[in-house]
Amino acid sequence: MNPRISVVIPVYNLEKYLERCLDSVINQTYHNLEIIIVNDGSSDGSKKIIDSYASRDSRIITIHKENSGVSAARNMGLNIATGDYIGFVDGDDIIELNMYEILARNAVEHNADISHCGYQLVKPNEVIYYHNTKEKIVMNRLQGIKELIVATKVEPGTVNKIFKSSVVKNIRMDSKIKYNEDYLFNIEAFDKAKKSVFEDLPLYHYMLRKGSAVTSNVNVKKFTDPLRVNHMVTELYKDNKDIYPYAVSREVNTNIITYRSLSSASKNDSSNVKKQIKDTLKSYKAVINNRSIISKKLRLQAQCIVNAPLVYDAAVNTIFKAVSKKNNYKVD
Repeated sequence: MNPRISVVIPVYNLEKYLERCLDSVINQTYHNLEIIIVNDGSSDGSKKIIDSYASRDSRIITIHKENSGVSAARNMGLNIATGDYIGFVDGDDIIELNMYEILARNAVEHNADISHCGYQLVKPNEVIYYHNTKEKIVMNRLQGIKELIVATKVEPGTVNKIFKSSVVKNIRMDSKIKYNEDYLFNIEAFDKAKKSVFEDLPLYHYMLRKGSAVTSNVNVKKFTDPLRVNHMVTELYKDNKDIYPYAVSREVNTNIITYRSLSSASKNDSSNVKKQIKDTLKSYKAVINNRSIISKKLRLQAQCIVNAPLVYDAAVNTIFKAVSKKNNYKVD
């Protein structure tokens, strides 16, 4: 069996990085690809590069549209994809030349609805591998959802995965959510998948650069979207005794991380979000005090945020200043 894979590549003003991305896709050792490039209203030379590649490779389908965001661009690609499986690559990243060969082989061998791999975070002066253990795990629906939520091995993005088209045909990304929209998409996909297979090889290269999602300027949605998405997941599984503890633990952890980030950033406009987090943690008091669900570390932090926020803020700022001096690096 040689399933066709539709690869959706959203592009917005990426002329400096686009050729290396497209080269890594068109030169895959796995050839049965449908490559859908969605130009999301780029104002630089991206359109010219896309059209040039399309003229040389008949597998490429191009869409040029007005700018409406990465989720809308991915959705447009999903709407026209004809492959047996669907994958995503961001236009400023690259993939190992055998990534789709490995993902397709695992999908066929295990009759999996989702096949995925690890990735590597490429900084200007460092590469961090997630996690390169070379372990292969076949998971049923429940195991896949749990691992996605816990995220000890499985990365909750869409770019290191292929999804059976029948699983995601009715799933689309929420264009109103700018951060963690890929996690929500994955939750919906894994919820519909009977089986998934994960091979821990870092085949996807997430290229950290100035202006990428990780390094872009902070805005309120960067804080509130993850809170919203994680609460949506908790609500989705509130009646599922197997999944709910994992979902609520992740939501509590996300609230704590967000509160900590807001405290260290000392943003004047963060008071409403911090109050929202404190209210959320208060509402989960019974869950937080349940030692079988929430770890001691999370429990103590949650209690400190609710009962002694000034103390927590002071401690966070002291630690943040020390860590930021140690970990500073330049992104070109």
